[in-house]
Amino acid sequence: MASLDWHCRRIGEVTLVELSVESEFDEHVRIESRLTPVWPPREQGVPVSGWDGPVFEGSVDSTEPLVLGYATPARPVDPPAEITTTGTHSADTATAVSPQDVVRTLGESTPPRDALPQRELPEIQFDSPQPEDSVSRTDSKSENPMAWLDSVASRLSATDRLVRATDADEARAAVHDLGGIREVRWLQTELERDRERLDEIEQRTAQLSEKLSRAEVPLSTLERIV
Repeated sequence: MASLDWHCRRIGEVTLVELSVESEFDEHVRIESRLTPVWPPREQGVPVSGWDGPVFEGSVDSTEPLVLGYATPARPVDPPAEITTTGTHSADTATAVSPQDVVRTLGESTPPRDALPQRELPEIQFDSPQPEDSVSRTDSKSENPMAWLDSVASRLSATDRLVRATDADEARAAVHDLGGIREVRWLQTELERDRERLDEIEQRTAQLSEKLSRAEVPLSTLERIV
């Protein structure tokens, strides 16, 4: 029987979830996240194979654990996910090739991230006060770290609206309000940059926190000398 282990980290407005599935024998598993929406890892802009919304389906090998990771704006809970289905793994259970599989293999016809200009999302006019899904125009390279974090939260709110669209009309309306599909692609690019910068900040913060725990000004000695 497959067993699930997990680890969650909260960074700013994002929760990073790491899952590990182990089993004594080869089997197929269906794992459903209790945190939504789910932002799974992507290949060529498409969720990696196995992900469908908050659900992942795949095979776990008896010789090594199945390791998964994803991000979500939801706050951590225990457990963040659960195994809802298990079954005997069969090598013959091949499925038809989907358009998403083709994109993962061939790649998208969009320019690489580094080739995209640094642009701001178009300003969206709202009545004051602004709702949560308004998009901040704060530059991600702002010297004010709180302003940058606010802009990350704004981009996550905009992303959440896209994810929460339940039909084609809502999806088109959300894309239109952001300025079109090109702006949505840019939003995805900025989210990737945000993740990288948050990782760098987390590492730097850990280093500074360790040094700060040992730092002590020799005030009494300096007062006697001066």
